[in-house]
Amino acid sequence: WKTGGRGARLDDIRRKCPGLDIFEYRIIPKGFWSLGSGQEISFEAMKGREIFAFCGIARPGRFFALLEESGLTLKARTSFPDHFSYPPHALSRLGAAYRESGAKALVTTEKDAVKLEDRDESFSQMPVYVLRIGLDLPAAFFDRVRDRLPRHEEIQPTQ
Repeated sequence: WKTGGRGARLDDIRRKCPGLDIFEYRIIPKGFWSLGSGQEISFEAMKGREIFAFCGIARPGRFFALLEESGLTLKARTSFPDHFSYPPHALSRLGAAYRESGAKALVTTEKDAVKLEDRDESFSQMPVYVLRIGLDLPAAFFDRVRDRLPRHEEIQPTQ
């Protein structure tokens, strides 16, 4: 469960489910990769660039906040509905908004990148970077997982 201001909700879950293991995590930015070339780009290399962030996810504010909290400058941002398919007319409007914003790069999520691989030609000429994320989990989480897995010697081959 991610807490970030949700302490009361966690307390409620703990009351309703005593004995339940609850582990807090943090989403961390790991870097970027270029949608056009696949080249890895460090997070530090993106700092100082004015970016236009966009996404089609359920909670776009979290994506934008993660970028800003990590020190990136959002010149502009836009969000689309969750599971957005990015049809050509939407990409054309996005490209126009990007050019009008004066931003130096577009940044999106890995979830959205999957839908952009076959984008139209006008959009493919823009610098689009994809944020790689990871989870910061406590050691106790991994200890619990290891405790729950059968030991190698306990595993019996099936016939």
